[in-house]
Amino acid sequence: MDSIDQYIEKPEGESDLGPNADGMGVISSVPFAEEAFVRKVGKRDRKKPAIFDGGGGDGGTAGDFRVLLAAPLEKGFSGRLCEWVLGHDGWRAALQLAHDPDPRVAFRASAALEYAYFANPDGLRPYQEQFLANFLTAASTSAQRHYAKVLENLIRSGRITLSSAQMQQVAEAAFDRMIDSRARPAVKVWSMEILFLLAPALPWVDEQLEESVRMLMDAGSPALDAHGARLCRKIGKRRGR
Repeated sequence: MDSIDQYIEKPEGESDLGPNADGMGVISSVPFAEEAFVRKVGKRDRKKPAIFDGGGGDGGTAGDFRVLLAAPLEKGFSGRLCEWVLGHDGWRAALQLAHDPDPRVAFRASAALEYAYFANPDGLRPYQEQFLANFLTAASTSAQRHYAKVLENLIRSGRITLSSAQMQQVAEAAFDRMIDSRARPAVKVWSMEILFLLAPALPWVDEQLEESVRMLMDAGSPALDAHGARLCRKIGKRRGR
């Protein structure tokens, strides 16, 4: 087998007649890189490029977007997030980063998704399945707020069609968050609204929603009381009371 040394330092003028690369150049394919050698390097070097196809357009990458999401807050920051998602067709990147281990990145990615959705609701259409999966699995209460707000609008506007199984999953998640003591008031409010929209198709939701809302009002904040009272009036009106 050839020696690796002859490829690290190439005397000037030999072979391709270029200057001495002194270890900076690359020759491909190299004769000493046999199958066993390649496997060994692959096991040792676990760092892989994190390139993410943004789904079209300029092909925004999750890595690029993550840098922006982790940047210090400054004036116009939310607008920049929205512009990045729309300008780079970065919907999938925003969806992926909603599960980032850094809570700040996950929260901002979810916020960016909301901003972009309300700026261009149809842009999310090709990624609704992933969006729905994120809604069901979002652990951050901050991220849950943004996802619930967008999902409520998707359902109310008719931009998303849920199967019976999906409606059941969404309703169960919304009920869980509505009664979760750790959930923020906004998460509870948007969960109520989602359940109100699903109630006509799910009898068990229709039966339990008003009672659950009233129980929440008894132990909730003034904002929850006001919103709960308004929702109960809507439920009563729909039932002909």
